[in-house]
Amino acid sequence: MTTIGATAMSSLKGSLRDVEDSQEDAPMRKKKRPYRVLERPEGYPKRPPSAYGLYVRDKHKFWKEQRPDETSRERTKRIAEEWSVEDITTKEHYKEKSRLQFQEYKEKQKLWEANHPEGRARIVKMEREVMVVRHPGKPKRPCSAYVLYANSIRHSVKRENPRMTGTDLCKCLAQKWKNLPKHERVKFVVQASEESKKYRALKKEYERESQHQQLRNDDTITAVPSEGNEGPTVPFMGELRHPFPQSLDQNELADHGYDGRHMFVEDTEYDHHVGGPVYWQ
Repeated sequence: MTTIGATAMSSLKGSLRDVEDSQEDAPMRKKKRPYRVLERPEGYPKRPPSAYGLYVRDKHKFWKEQRPDETSRERTKRIAEEWSVEDITTKEHYKEKSRLQFQEYKEKQKLWEANHPEGRARIVKMEREVMVVRHPGKPKRPCSAYVLYANSIRHSVKRENPRMTGTDLCKCLAQKWKNLPKHERVKFVVQASEESKKYRALKKEYERESQHQQLRNDDTITAVPSEGNEGPTVPFMGELRHPFPQSLDQNELADHGYDGRHMFVEDTEYDHHVGGPVYWQ
């Protein structure tokens, strides 16, 4: 092994040890996601639940009658487990039912927007102009080695494949990283480790300066309207709870109402492009 190769591998091993130590030392913290509450326009159609949402609604009534002393969390966990082993026929029944309701919902939505162009414009304006203000001075979390690699080749891959969708681009980048030789990964792992060290140092300094303040948690945010936006925005702190098991593949997530951009849980629309869940009142 050459001197340069030995130095790189030694740096890589040290970097990996630093990452492992930081993960062990890091306190376990239950993260909370920010979300915003927007006022539902009068007469705006209500989005129907997903196939799983319809299933939960039916099963919830059944188990509430059968076991009235059971807590809501226990009941939700039971229903999620039942759905994971449910037969295909039952799942297809709820999928078709959800699809028909969604078609009806889209028709009502188009009709409402055609009759209320100003109302639709107001919704779009609120979604685009709401700004999220984090704690001032809080350091930004560093990128992982994979993210650093993906960012370095994203534009070139997109340039070579201009018609490639966002989903296919992500799959392509992941496959390239998977096939990348270990000796070519070294620089990204080392860079990620260095950024992680800087982040930990900045975070400690930030926490020392903010020690006198009673911060709720590191992920608390406040939603405020931008200048000139007269639409109402209500800041809301809390946790977004998904009534379905977390270990699901992409197809199962699609069954639960996830289309790659939005996560719909009954009245909840989680919009990754806007920057957080949107809760209709």
